Amino acid sequence: MRFLICLSLTVTSCLAQVPAWNQATVSGWWQKYPTPETWGAAGDELRSQLAGTYEQREAGALTDSGFQSWLRHWQWVGLGMAAGDWLKNDADREVFVALGKDARAAHLFAAKISPANQSRKALNILLRLAREQPDDLREYAALGVALALVFDKPFPKNWPHHQVSRKLVPIGDDDVVARFRFYVEANRKNKLAQDISKLEFDEVKFVVDSLVSLDELRYGQSNKSSRVNYTNFDQAFPAIQYDEARVGSGRQQYNWPEKNGAYTLQNIERLGGICTDQAYYAATLGKARGIPTLYFHGQGTGGGHAWFGFLQRNGKWNLDCGRYVSQNYPVGDAYDPQTWRVLKDALLLTLARNVSHDEKYAAARTGLAWAAANAGGEREPQILWDTLTVMPELAETWEALGDWLDQHEPDAGVRREFYEAWVKQFSANRDWVDLKVDGQKRLLALLKQTGDPSAAQLQRDIMMYNRKKRFDLGISAGASVLFEKLEGKDWQGARVEYERVVRTFNQQGGGNLYYQIVRPYVQYCLEEKQAAQARQGLKYARGRMRLPPDSILAEEFERLDKAIQSAASAGGE
Repeated sequence: MRFLICLSLTVTSCLAQVPAWNQATVSGWWQKYPTPETWGAAGDELRSQLAGTYEQREAGALTDSGFQSWLRHWQWVGLGMAAGDWLKNDADREVFVALGKDARAAHLFAAKISPANQSRKALNILLRLAREQPDDLREYAALGVALALVFDKPFPKNWPHHQVSRKLVPIGDDDVVARFRFYVEANRKNKLAQDISKLEFDEVKFVVDSLVSLDELRYGQSNKSSRVNYTNFDQAFPAIQYDEARVGSGRQQYNWPEKNGAYTLQNIERLGGICTDQAYYAATLGKARGIPTLYFHGQGTGGGHAWFGFLQRNGKWNLDCGRYVSQNYPVGDAYDPQTWRVLKDALLLTLARNVSHDEKYAAARTGLAWAAANAGGEREPQILWDTLTVMPELAETWEALGDWLDQHEPDAGVRREFYEAWVKQFSANRDWVDLKVDGQKRLLALLKQTGDPSAAQLQRDIMMYNRKKRFDLGISAGASVLFEKLEGKDWQGARVEYERVVRTFNQQGGGNLYYQIVRPYVQYCLEEKQAAQARQGLKYARGRMRLPPDSILAEEFERLDKAIQSAASAGGE
């Protein structure tokens, strides 16, 4: 990158560098700066030392364990300063300093906390664990930090999913210390499928992300629960009998029936369920046994579907358990319990490829943290570029550098060169298609902004390349073109584009095609008093899409048909 190469040629500073990291130096630091009143100036000095080390070594600093440790130390001190008067309490301050000296939980907390976390509440949880379970927190640092960063905010109102009434879910025991003790004791009594103290933070947070009572989790650990074990845990999904009666002809009941009683593991085992219940059961059973699990929901050929993923004994994730039941072939969403936002494809790929165990990953995370510490400064793009050189397959760095370019780089040619490099980086592996499309979308926006005629072809390429395996991405690209036509009131052009997308994805598009293209198109036409075009559009889709009888998708088409009839009766032609 031309602009980044120039930055790398700046003259090296003579700033002081960070000292060696060891127990003596860190204990000495806390002895010299024991109170919040002293942390401000000391933090500024430490930041200058970090800057001096980086300017001397550049990318080499990011891979240095000493630089990494002092950066996390600086972040931990900053969290203490942000706590305000709270840490002026002697007892709380002593616990905070003790955690800082030990570094395991403190540095992990500093590295993993995100803007979505409620930092003061999360820190309070961690300090409480350190006060009440100091020895256990040292041994189970990742577990404690995960609980702090998951339970610092309310779970979503529709947790665990939207197809069960919250009042039927056996929620209870929300005290974080009690949950921490539960997992520690279960681990020591060999009631878990693996040693939970060995799990990384990004793994164990998918164990603790549940509100069900500890008794419910104990049931999941007992011999009374499913005979599925860790070796064949992918069979936890089909271990639950599919309840055909709930979705038979004319009897569609997608929500857990209240007559079935509480939404417990035992009742699901006894009564069976549909895919949402099978996926919830498997995910919750795994969490009870210390197995990281993900609950997925997505769209398939017949409508919605749910499945689950889990961390296998070999340390790799299986994200497809139950995914292809009933030939749905959907692409789905799972949630990051630290933020309760949909997991980005990049993070899912990180999980699937197990890169968190790669030494380069720690260096890249250090680079991102140091770049954030220099946000708005002249060094920020250089740090991000160095981070790319350390681990070019980490999508977050491309995103961060792309954001910087969009805000600060006026030369469209430089931005184009960067986005083309992004696309090339993630073109080598078909499994990276999500990340490739992210770069293509950024490139597409730039081409449109500059009036480049190649934009239209790039948009077609995205759609056609992803018309099979990742049809959701291709449909999304088609939707972008379609709604440009609609917003411009180009009704003929919109009809042509709509029919092109439906024709391209007719057999496999399913729920994605319906919810991204068919329904929005028909509804937009109705809102603009184009009932005839809406009717023709629905008819076109119905004649080409696969609509299994009694499916959610078939029901959706019926609802849309009634909306068209209602609009026509009201004079919407």
